[in-house]
Amino acid sequence: SYVESSAGPWEMLWPVALIADARQRSFLEVGCGYGFTVDWWRRRVNADAIGCDPANYAAIGRETLGEHIHHALLDAVPEARTRQFDVVYASEVIEHVDDPIAFVRELAQRLTPRGILTLTTPAAEFVAPESTSGMVTAVLAPGFHSVLFSEHQLGALLREAGFASVVTRRYNERLVCWCSAEPFALLPGADASVPEYLDYLADIINR
Repeated sequence: SYVESSAGPWEMLWPVALIADARQRSFLEVGCGYGFTVDWWRRRVNADAIGCDPANYAAIGRETLGEHIHHALLDAVPEARTRQFDVVYASEVIEHVDDPIAFVRELAQRLTPRGILTLTTPAAEFVAPESTSGMVTAVLAPGFHSVLFSEHQLGALLREAGFASVVTRRYNERLVCWCSAEPFALLPGADASVPEYLDYLADIINR
């Protein structure tokens, strides 16, 4: 039920599946939840991958998927404190923090010089009269979301944090952003990852 109704593994996975040279990149996921995305990356893309989340489902994910999932805040993960990564990913996290610019700068410190920071977050533009009330409530998430960004605002924040190359895209109620100090390439779509994704889900079921 969690996988089918709440976790949304594909929605978490495809933003980083668009990174063109993913197989040559190490991976850190901040706010990894149960750990499906970092586990997929480790098993299907590049074995150099870890994730962390202070929520209890990360502890269950660690028991089920492996020790590369840490039930902890980022600063409490020794493997993350002492090195940098080629991809740092935070999906649906920035809207929960009190100081988004400080959060982005902290993530930037974990990047290699060619590293790509990938973020997803609800789109402020979706809060509009033509949107359904249920979806607007989900985007606002009163009591849970501290801030919402428009596509322009998120791009401006990332440039303020020092990123020279910034790509932001809106997908209905969701913003996805990729940014780096250096130019980088994105694939036109994540379709090529679907067979491996389905194989990964089959592995989980059979594990």
